[in-house]
Amino acid sequence: MLAFTVTHHAAILMNRWGILIGFFSFWFAAPEFIGEERLKMWEKTLAQVSGNLPKIVMRTAISCSVATLILMVAWDISATFFRTDPASTFIGSIIDSFYAPAYSDNTYWFIIVAVIVLMTPVITAFYHIFIHRFVARIVSGLVIVLAHDKKQRQRSLFLGAFLFILATIIQFLATFESEQ
Repeated sequence: MLAFTVTHHAAILMNRWGILIGFFSFWFAAPEFIGEERLKMWEKTLAQVSGNLPKIVMRTAISCSVATLILMVAWDISATFFRTDPASTFIGSIIDSFYAPAYSDNTYWFIIVAVIVLMTPVITAFYHIFIHRFVARIVSGLVIVLAHDKKQRQRSLFLGAFLFILATIIQFLATFESEQ
């Protein structure tokens, strides 16, 4: 009988941490497998993409807003011509939501459409503040360093190998779950 056992909860946590560490180990080992030539090619591609990414995100955000507004107008027109209840139109649902917000079925549609319309600028702002800076600075800088410095690629490979071994050991130890 083995002296080392872990509880069911600990085994699940160890297994999850092992999977997560194993996932990161791949990304540390990948630059050495990818090679210097391909990393230099990625460096050029990232420079081009990071310059065009703001335009793509803005066009997508505007397209989503326009599509939502078109759907709202189509809903309003169809509700006006095919239903007799004035609260079934978009404007009617706005008015209805102020008078009976807890009981109106249209309130939920109004909230969904309002969230879609309002989230477009929020997502766009989040992109400009965080993701564009992340891609432009951190990822591009990392690719540049790894493309031009063989020692950094080797260190990254060794760190990836260490993390892979650590993940395997953690997942192996998670298999010694107690019977309780």
